[in-house]
Amino acid sequence: MRSTVNLLVPLALVLLSAWAGTARANFLVDYNGNFSELAREVEFELQQMREFNGELIREFNRELLLEFGSMVPRMRQASRELEQYIQNRDDVEDECREYTQFLFELYRIFQEYDIQDCAYYAFADLQADALYRFLPVERSYAKENFRSISQTVITLGRTNVLNEEEVVAELQEELEYFSVLRDSYRTLLEEELAKHGDDAYITINRFEDCRDEAFYWQDSDTEYIKSYLDDNCYL
Repeated sequence: MRSTVNLLVPLALVLLSAWAGTARANFLVDYNGNFSELAREVEFELQQMREFNGELIREFNRELLLEFGSMVPRMRQASRELEQYIQNRDDVEDECREYTQFLFELYRIFQEYDIQDCAYYAFADLQADALYRFLPVERSYAKENFRSISQTVITLGRTNVLNEEEVVAELQEELEYFSVLRDSYRTLLEEELAKHGDDAYITINRFEDCRDEAFYWQDSDTEYIKSYLDDNCYL
């Protein structure tokens, strides 16, 4: 009986040691699971925000193109009517009509430049909104969130692994850090999404100013050319 007990004691010690080792390993697995779950939740939130930001950009592009879709036909129609006026105006010398046609074509080039300027300014604003609003903050957070997946291994690589309390303390500290970071970045990203409205307001006002100026110069050109032609080029 005593010999049997003597054999069981070492076996119990081995099992206890194995259980203790497993318990120590389990806390690493548990923390790794916590980091992974947090990273998945954050990535899901980021994906939703990316999609919403993309929808904002696409919708504003569509609205701006509708504005151009109104601006360009108006200017095209005015140009067509002026050209017909030049061709059909009675009591005008051929030399005058030819020179007026030259002026018309020259001013039409300037009007095309005006439209292109409006398109360029709109593109510059849209590009800035797409590249410098939301995206830098989102990329920064996505990079940090990706790091959280490997945080358990990172901690093991820079702490005294023989000191379990030290390892646990850092893992807990990092988990709290990423949790706080989540709330902070969520606020920042929501602010970045809200900025789109401000950027869109500036862009549409700048476009309207550019469009109105293009209309003004075309109307001014038309009035001048008609007056010049009506006076038979002052011949």
